[in-house]
Amino acid sequence: MMIEVKHQELAKFILVGVVNTVSDFLLFLLLANVIGIQPVVANVISVGICMCISFVLNMKYVWKSKRAVRETAPRFFAVTIFSGWVVQGVIIWVFTLLGESWIINMVAKMAAIGVGMTINFLAYSMIFKEKPGSE
Repeated sequence: MMIEVKHQELAKFILVGVVNTVSDFLLFLLLANVIGIQPVVANVISVGICMCISFVLNMKYVWKSKRAVRETAPRFFAVTIFSGWVVQGVIIWVFTLLGESWIINMVAKMAAIGVGMTINFLAYSMIFKEKPGSE
């Protein structure tokens, strides 16, 4: 039964992640490629907007957490800021050393998202899950 619940959480995390990632990716491309905002700055904006939506979806839908927002929000935002702004920002910056083009921006963001999602899943499971024996 524990394995089944774990798979349900992972499936929901992936679903929310896909919706959030597509939104983040499209917003990033709009900001960086259409509007012309520098890619690292475009990433900060797109991640910032999407992380707020992600918090609500992860807390209420994926993990169905009963923990207080004041307990989960600081941890969630710390992890997401680290993975989204720091880790993704560094990856995107490294790619921009190759030059700036639509394709480089797209590949950089996809690589950054992959690393960020891995960090997020591991951390969010610890943030939102109930402690054993607390139910």
